[in-house]
Amino acid sequence: MGLLKAIYLLMNASTLAEDWVDKPLELLDKIMTGIRAMLSKTLVEITSIAVEAARLSYVAMAIIGLLLWASGFSPYTGRRLMIGAVILAMVTELLM
Repeated sequence: MGLLKAIYLLMNASTLAEDWVDKPLELLDKIMTGIRAMLSKTLVEITSIAVEAARLSYVAMAIIGLLLWASGFSPYTGRRLMIGAVILAMVTELLM
């Protein structure tokens, strides 16, 4: 019986070795795929939040700049805020 078992193990040694190596590699591949998907989703969310923050910023800058310029309280600062808002709007909308 021992001889037959030894012959069987020798004949299937390559298959057993491949299974022993392939199983951890498959598991590692699944883990890496999950990490890639999670990082991709996180990057999309961060980009979306950054775009929304930039949009809110340039709208607020334009409104405050317009109020400062139109009221005469600080026309130079108001004009600079409006120019900055236009530049930020162009960069935000063109890049995204």
